[in-house]
Parts: sequence; C-alpha cells; structure tokens
Amino acid sequence: MAKPPLPKKKSQNKGNNTAVTYHLVDVSAFIFRAFHTIPMRVRRRDGGATNAIYGFSSMMMKLLEDPQITHLGLVMDAAGDKTFRKDMYPDYKANRPPPPQELIEQWPLIEEVAHAFGLPVLVAPGWEADDLMAAYARDITARGGEVVLISSDKDLMQLVDDKVTMFDPIKEKMIDIQGVIDKFGVPPELVTHVQALAGDSTDNIPGVRGIGIKTAAQLIQQFGSLEDLLSGAETIPQPKRREALIAEADMARLSHKLVALDKDAPLPVSPDALAVGTIDGDRLVAFFIAQEFPSLVNRARARYQTSPSGTSKADEGKADGVQEHEDATDEHAQIITEPAALAHWCEAAAVTGRLVVVILAEAVRPYASEGFAGLALAAGGRTCYLPCCVSADGLGLGEGTGNHASWQQADLVEALTPIMGDPAVLKVAFDGKALTGWWGEQGVPVTPVADVMLMAYALAGGSGDLAAVAWRWLEETLPPLSELTGTGRGKIRLSDAPGADLAAYGADQAHALMRLARRLPTALAQEGVMSVYEAIDRPLIGVTAAMESAGIAIDPAVLARLGKDFAKRLADEEAKIHQQVGRDFNVGSPKQLGVILFEEMGLPGGKKNKSGGYNTSSAVLEPMAAQGIEIAERVLAWRHIAKLKSTYIDTLGDNVSSKTGRIHTTYALATTATGRLSSNHPNLQNIPIRTADGLAIRQAFVAPEGQTFICVDYSQIELRVAAHMTGAALLIDAFKQGQDIHARTAREVFGESGGDARHRAKAINFGIIYGISGFGLGQQLGIGRAQAQRFIDDYLARLPELKQWMDETKAQARERGYVLTEMGRRCKITGLQDPRMRQFAERQAINAPIQGTAADLIRLAMARVAASLPDVCPDARLLLQVHDELVIQAPQDAAQAVAAATCSVMEQVADLRVPLVAVANIGPTWADAH
Repeated sequence: MAKPPLPKKKSQNKGNNTAVTYHLVDVSAFIFRAFHTIPMRVRRRDGGATNAIYGFSSMMMKLLEDPQITHLGLVMDAAGDKTFRKDMYPDYKANRPPPPQELIEQWPLIEEVAHAFGLPVLVAPGWEADDLMAAYARDITARGGEVVLISSDKDLMQLVDDKVTMFDPIKEKMIDIQGVIDKFGVPPELVTHVQALAGDSTDNIPGVRGIGIKTAAQLIQQFGSLEDLLSGAETIPQPKRREALIAEADMARLSHKLVALDKDAPLPVSPDALAVGTIDGDRLVAFFIAQEFPSLVNRARARYQTSPSGTSKADEGKADGVQEHEDATDEHAQIITEPAALAHWCEAAAVTGRLVVVILAEAVRPYASEGFAGLALAAGGRTCYLPCCVSADGLGLGEGTGNHASWQQADLVEALTPIMGDPAVLKVAFDGKALTGWWGEQGVPVTPVADVMLMAYALAGGSGDLAAVAWRWLEETLPPLSELTGTGRGKIRLSDAPGADLAAYGADQAHALMRLARRLPTALAQEGVMSVYEAIDRPLIGVTAAMESAGIAIDPAVLARLGKDFAKRLADEEAKIHQQVGRDFNVGSPKQLGVILFEEMGLPGGKKNKSGGYNTSSAVLEPMAAQGIEIAERVLAWRHIAKLKSTYIDTLGDNVSSKTGRIHTTYALATTATGRLSSNHPNLQNIPIRTADGLAIRQAFVAPEGQTFICVDYSQIELRVAAHMTGAALLIDAFKQGQDIHARTAREVFGESGGDARHRAKAINFGIIYGISGFGLGQQLGIGRAQAQRFIDDYLARLPELKQWMDETKAQARERGYVLTEMGRRCKITGLQDPRMRQFAERQAINAPIQGTAADLIRLAMARVAASLPDVCPDARLLLQVHDELVIQAPQDAAQAVAAATCSVMEQVADLRVPLVAVANIGPTWADAH
C-alpha cells in the first residue's frame, strides 16, 4: 500500500506564493482499504491481525519522507455511528455491515503509531471525518493556506476549489477542479446537487428513484441547481422522471442535507497544531518491533537514527519554551488556580501530544474516591499542580497551611475537559484504569491512555507502586510526601500537607511518569513483550473501568435472610464444639483453641509459634480432619461459615454506593504473577463457586426488572491450555473428539473409565497443572504416598509429552528466572536456588504458564466481548470477571442472542490445538445464571 511522494502542488494563491500547504489524511477510509487489500496472513506470532496497521504505517513513512509535507493531520471518524445525519435520517448508512472484529482490534494500535509519528489524530464525536476535513479546509483557506485532501472518497470532491485539491492514493493522482468536472460532470460547488439526485447505496442515501449520476449531472447542468430543478420539475418531458422528481422532492432535499459536508464542524485542534514535529524514533522502532514489521524497523532506524539509550537523537535537541526535553527537571511546579492560566498551560501542553496526569488522592475507587487533593500535570518538561477543594464549605485540602486558593472540582473538570477528551493527546498515567474511571465519572471519556504500571507489569518486574518502578527503571528515588513535608518517614494524609509540598510531590511523580513512558516502550520491544502490553493488557484499561462503573445490584432482603440463617448455623456449630469439649470458650481465639486441642484434649501435632501459642491454622487442622478428628472438622466448618458471614453477608450492604445504589468492585490488573485479575472493595472473586453457601450468597446479586444475567464460563480452560502447551496427544485427541477427559484418561492410564479410576484420573489431571506431589495426591485421594506416586508415574508414562514439557519448563525457569505463557507473558519464579523453596518453586513453574495462558485468554476475551456487545445489544453490559467466567447484564429479550454471541467470541479468541468451549447460563440472579 505504500505510495510514492505526492506530486508537487503548484500554488494557486497568486497573491501569496509562500502559502502553507496542509495535508489532511482520511484515515478511516484508508484503513478500510488497507484491511481488505493487504492479505490477512500479515499477522503477529500471537495471531493478531496487523494488515491494516502495516498499510497505514507504510503510508505514513512514505508521506513523512516527503519534505514538502510540513503540516499534516490524521482525520478519523468518531467511535460509533451516532451523528447528526443519523438524527436527521435514522436509516443513514443502515446497509453497512459492522466492521470485522479483526479490524476493530487494530484501531487502538493505529492510533498508537500515529502518536509515535508525532501526529495529531483528529476526531470529533457526532461528526464524520469528511466533516472535519471540510471544516479544516474552510478555516485554513480563510487564513490564506492551501489544503491537500489525501483520500479517494468522492464525497470530498465537493470541497475542491482553487486552494483545495485532492490526492487519490489509490490512483496516485491529484484531483483539481477539472478532475471533479471529469468525474461528476459539474464543478465542485454542484457535486452535492448531483449526489442528492443520484443517492448512494453505500451510505443508504435515498436520492430520487431512477436517476443515476449521469442523468443527475445532465439535469443540474440544465437547471443550474437542485432547487431550481425541483421547482421546474413539471417541465421535464420524460413522464417517469418527472413524476419521480415531483413525488420525491422532499427526499431529494433530505439527501442534499445528508451529502453536504458540515464546514462548521468543530476543530479538535488548531491548524497550527498540524505542524509536523519531531518523530519519537525509539517509540516508533519499538512499535514496529512489537508488530513484527522488520522492513519498517529498518527504515525507521535508518531514517530517525534512534540512540541506544532509548532517546532519539532528534528529541535530544528539543528545548524551547513549550517543548522542553521531557527528561528535564522542573523543580518548581506551577500552582495554577485561575482558568485563564490553566487554559494557556493546556494549549501549550496539547502541542506536545502527550500529557502526564497524576490524581492526588488517598484512594481512587469507582464512586468512592477518598481524599482528592487535586491533579498534577506534566507535558514537555513542564509541570503544574491544580489544588482542588471538595468540601461543602468550600475549604480546600491543605487550607490551613497556606494553600488558600483552590479549584472547585466541577470547575476544574470543566476547564480540563478539552485536553482530557482530546484524542490527539496521549494521556500518560500510572494505573490508566483509575484515570479513565475517575474522569468517566465526571462525564469525560479519556482516550488514548498509556499505562506505565501495565508496561512495567508486562516486563515481569512490575509493581503496583510507582516509586518501585521508578527505582527499577530510572534508578531514581521518589521521596514520600512525609519526607517532603519534613514530618519524618511515617504516612501523612494529603489533607495535612502544605500546597507547595503537594505541588513538589505531584511534580516528582509526573516527571518520573514522563521519563518512564519514554523508556519502557523501548524495553518492551527489546524484551519481546510489547504485544503483551499492547494486545492483552492495554485494551483492558477502558473495559475494566467501564465494568467498575457499571457495578452490580444486590437485594438487601436476601442478605438479611442469609444473615439470620448463617448466624443460626454459626451458633449451632459453636454449641456442638462446646458440647464436645465440655465447656464454653471462644472458638475464634487461636490461643484458646490451641490449649483445648493440644493440652486439654492431648491431640498430636501441636507446635508452638513465636508468640508462645499453638499453631491452629488450616494447614494444621485439615490433616487432622482428614484423619477423622471430629473437633477439627467442626472448627473448620465454623471458620468457613464465620468467614463467609463476615466477609460477604455482613458487609456487602456496606459496599452499596449511595450515588448509584450498586456495588462497584475494583479490579487490579497488575498484581498477580500470572496475569489473573484480582478484585477488592469488595472481593467478588472469592465467593465459593461450587458450594451451596456460595450459591446462596450469589442469590443476593440481582438483575433489575426486565433484565437478566448471562454468565459465560470457559469449560476446563486450564486443562485445554495444558493440552495445547504440552502437546500431549492423549489430551488433545480427547478434547478434539469432545470426550469426557477424565474418563478417557482413566481408561488409558488405569484400564478402566468409571468409579474410582475416573476420580483418580480427575485428581491427577487437575493436580498435574499445579505440580502436585505424591504426598499431595495421597492426601487428596486418601491413599498412601507411595501408591499416589505410582499413579503419577503411570500417568506421566502414558503422557510422555507432558513429562518432557514439565522438565523443559523447570529448566527454563532455572535459567531465566521466569516462565512464559503462550502469548509471551513473563511469570517470575523465585526460590529455585533455595533448597527450602525449590519444590514449591518448581510446582509454581509448572502451573504459572498454564494458569497465565488461561488468564491471558480471559483478558483477550473480555476486551473482545466488550467490543462486540454494542452490535448485539446496545443495552448489554459486562459487569464482572471471576477467573474464567464473565457476567453480563442484558434485557431479557436479548439474553439468548447475547449468550450465543459471547460464547462465539470467547471460543474464537485464540487458535489452539484443542477447541475452546464456552458455556452460557441465564437467570435473574447470579446464582440462577451460574
């Protein structure tokens, strides 16, 4: 798709031969053509399609090699199809099928490479790309500039005049006024009149029945305009044509409104911001490496001379009042409290195309953020601090320490909405989900977002703490707020800090984020994990923010009933324990329980801990219960009931938002070693799945009237992943044939498929995933360690590929310190060199790539399901993710369609050696849908 440089455009502005020429690229149209022209075999090793990305990147490389291009804008349609034309004519573009999923998945990466080229992406919600190009053309020519529209879209020909031309990248030719006349038979100012008569089947513009382009051109040439034609339609000699024009005059007028481009559309950025700036060579090379474009990597390296340190040489010389070097230190962050000063700061920041945003708050949670003290921003080496007061009396945080002027939160949000909502500005954050969610609550959609936390996570040395990441990658210490305020090393609340100290604290964090955002993409590419960040983790920023915002409803009456039931069960269990012991005591006290068990009852296994009490943990009580010791069984049962009651039944109601009436859990995307998401405030992932108590609690989660839940779960996902990764022929064949995997394993290993044999096979199938030992399997099956080890040996003898994979994986873990998921995520393994930890670490090395691959699959599924739901049912919402399960809320009449579509998406999320199977259940409560 790469084209030669544009032909030289002769200036037609006779009064000003030095007029600036602005080039506007119709990205949306070009991407569609690239997707359908370049073969779909252009893919990354992880299977992700890259043909549209490659076509777009090649074109941009070619365009930017042309020295005559000094001002360039990339114009795109806004997400969704809600435009003023839809309001005017609901059937507008109704015939167009939805874009292919493989194209949708490439859009975020197209925006990413655009930012690497240092170019603004011009989008305005409610307007199409053609409208923006019309508005820019009018504004630029009014300033004395000239415009080249890079597109083959005939709708843009109405814009051509003596200062506006088109370049068709398909035919590689310029289109001027004469070119338009050759195409339509009329000059550009009459193109819409012809189109209004002829209509357009692609956009479902009706036009007038029986009139095509050629006839329409003849009629407009004869009458001079559409309105003159309709007024004089009775004079047309052809009966059918005359009748059609009279009967469909209103439809012709409507069609004219639909095809006419709106030159009053808003300009996302000033034309001055379209000046071609410095290209981030390192970021561009890192992106091309991640997408596996070797030819473009070589071209970018040769053209932009990236330096080994990760900073492009072009960037090293950047140092003026607006675009200072981003690694420079601004020791005195500007404290801004006036709208005019903030507007000026944002205008300068927008030119850089990258904005660091630090939310200064005690905690950022959906609809429950705590201690919000303002924002710290950084762009182009400059920082500012925006203090905010949130209390009803107008007193801002830090008010007693000299920070007397501050923003009201609503005013601050209003002032920052233009730059935060600007798709041409990359927002950099540590925890992009929190940033996206917080601004989403303010009604401001934020995109695109670069998440430094997720970048560090993909590098397998990540941390949920910015200070740790800064030390790891910058060798820089970020002082805590308490140190800045001189109060020592203890924790200090933001509300107790002086404004100047908060400004310095925010500036430190913002500068570190800016440098990390420049350095980590290079590291991601060099380490071969760019695709983990870009394709798996980054898409979840918006998805999980939307899930947290959506929340889930709960029925307080069900909770109240459960509270009474569990309280009675707890009391009954406690009474039985007291009866067995012969006296009352506090069952919840480990100290009292230890004395009862190991001194008064004389049970074996008592070991005292450092505090002098006995260890009564589950690890001690469970083996005792397995031996039939009744009191151990009862204490474990009491603890189970007590934990569920205190963790969920007694507290779920406290987590209901006063603003929404729903529970909004918070998902952590970068905390586990394997990529699994975790949930907190409250933790909804630890509610037991296959127990009566767990189902009873899930019964309290309810769908609103007229809605229902759809729960879609992967079937035996980790076993399927194990079959794929190990290449075990027995497992692969069983899954391909849809057989009972445990019965098939039992038959192959033990010679029989039912009863105890299937039970043993099931225990080994799942146990192997977790690196189970003979001791562990023996405990699980209630048999001796030696017999259990024989079962494992027989199993591995029948599945030699599995044994080989396990040995190789442990060896790789010892060599590298990490193991890899199928998608390339690094799972760090520690303790392999420590004899005390080695067995545990080896079991972890076996489990991590399997569990991690399953986690990557559900991450991919979440993003693709979320993207597909609007096309199936606009009112459907993805609410929860619980390990391998997705919970969706949808109208009852759409539930079956949503379930079928979700299963289809989840089953096609990756191409494994075995089929992925997703199972859906529907019901009014979470329990009913499970």
